[in-house]
Order: sequence, then C-alpha cells, then structure tokens
Amino acid sequence: MKKNRAFVIIKDVYLTYRDDNENHALRVFTAAIAAVAIAVFGSGLLKNAFPVMTLAISVLAGFSFTALFSNHAITTFDLPAPKNENDRQDIKRLRLLGQNFRKRSRLFLIMAVAEIMLILFLSFRIDTIQILDFFSVTMTPYHIQIFDGFAKIISSILIMFAFFIFFEFIYTFYRLSETILSVLEIRNQYFDSHTDN
Repeated sequence: MKKNRAFVIIKDVYLTYRDDNENHALRVFTAAIAAVAIAVFGSGLLKNAFPVMTLAISVLAGFSFTALFSNHAITTFDLPAPKNENDRQDIKRLRLLGQNFRKRSRLFLIMAVAEIMLILFLSFRIDTIQILDFFSVTMTPYHIQIFDGFAKIISSILIMFAFFIFFEFIYTFYRLSETILSVLEIRNQYFDSHTDN
C-alpha cells in the first residue's frame, strides 16, 4: 500500500530531529494544549490573530523560498578539495545539513499553504439560517440550535488545527534558520582553514 506523501514528508522531517537533545514529545504536546485552549477560550483573539498569522506566514515562507535557491548556502560544490579528515567531516556535515534543510523546507512550505487555506476558510462567517433557506430546509428552533452547536464544534476543531499548524510552522522556521546558520559557520571555517594554509 502506498504511503501518504504528506505523512512521509512529516516523518522525514521529524527523523532529522533525532539526537538533538530536545524533548519533541513535550513540545508537540504543549503546542496541542495551547491550540486547544485558544480554540476553546480565545474566541475574541481570532479576529486579530488571523491577519497577523497570515502576514507572518507570508514573510517567513518568502524567506524559506529565497534560501532554497541560495545554492552557495547549502551546497559544497564551490568548496576547495578536502585536505584532511576534518575537511571530509565538514563536507559530510554540510551535505547532511543541506538534506535536512531541503526536507524541512518542503514541510515548511506545505504547512504555509495549508495554514493560509485554513485561515481563509475560517475567516468566512456562515449564517445557519441562510444555508437552511438556500436548501429550502425547514427546521424548528431546537434543530437550528443543534445545527449551530455542531457548526461551532467543527469551527473550534479547525481553529485548534490552525493554531497547532502555526506553532509547528514557527518551530520549523526556527530549525531552518538554525540549519542555515550552521551551514554558513561550517563553510566559513572551511574556507578560513584553506586560506590560512
């Protein structure tokens, strides 16, 4: 059976976090609890939060997209030939960091698109009575109240997902930035060691 592509991408990214001395289960759990709390108790926050979230997503996704095409930052093709074992280890680390960056960027950009689509969907306010009138459905006030309650539950679940994805989006951006800084540092040290000799 063919695996879901999104699941494979998520799994690949989380595998890049192995052995980094961070408690990812706790981080994901905390993000989920925060998302649930916002969805349940933060209804007044949503009107102002969604435009800010959309702006942040657009800016950070633009940064990631630009960094993807910055070959000098994540490749080894322009480095001098390795002279010793340290150089070979540096090139190996750079290749691994480059692979991690590409995997994380893929997930990052997918989350950006999914998040903006979810925020757009949640921004629409749907009037239950208008929907029922459109479909020529006659319901008692009791049934309309149940229908409204069901719509609010679905909306709360989607809001929870929107905030959870946003928290993961911000964390992934942090890891992308960390990766680029590591790449630049290793490359600079590599060039310095070749210039000195």
